[in-house]
Amino acid sequence: MEVHPDLSAHGGETCAPGLVRIRGWSVACSNGAMAGATELEELAAGVAERVPAEGQPPLPEIIFAQNRLTLTHEASGITLAFGALGALEVWARNSAEHGAAGVTVPMASSKSWKEKAAQYAEQDPARNFDWTYTSDYTGDPVAVTAPAEGDGAGSSAGGAPV
Repeated sequence: MEVHPDLSAHGGETCAPGLVRIRGWSVACSNGAMAGATELEELAAGVAERVPAEGQPPLPEIIFAQNRLTLTHEASGITLAFGALGALEVWARNSAEHGAAGVTVPMASSKSWKEKAAQYAEQDPARNFDWTYTSDYTGDPVAVTAPAEGDGAGSSAGGAPV
């Protein structure tokens, strides 16, 4: 992981590869190779559990399922994680509900493309999905752990600065 060279000037420190602490937050990242067939099947099953199968669009052909970003507020224990399954779930739900009309990426030929997408949707409903794989995924709340005794944070995570 590459870290900004002046991290210490901003109150941060590199603790280990893929882990940085800065101003009361731990930021961890991990990455890996693209998913193999078994991992893709597991992701598809995970999405299918959360999104109605009817109208469920195809997943991307290449997914980096091991890539993850985790942010932890050390005083409160609030953890927020960003991973492939959560992002795909949000995308699939939006795509199933809105089809290609849910595309939010601005395109130069947006009007003509949306007209063409509507035409395709009529001809073949299976092709009516957001092929840009864009979503408004905001992460997954993972855990709230009690802060360490005497750190002044109290036992409630409700007032944590996020």
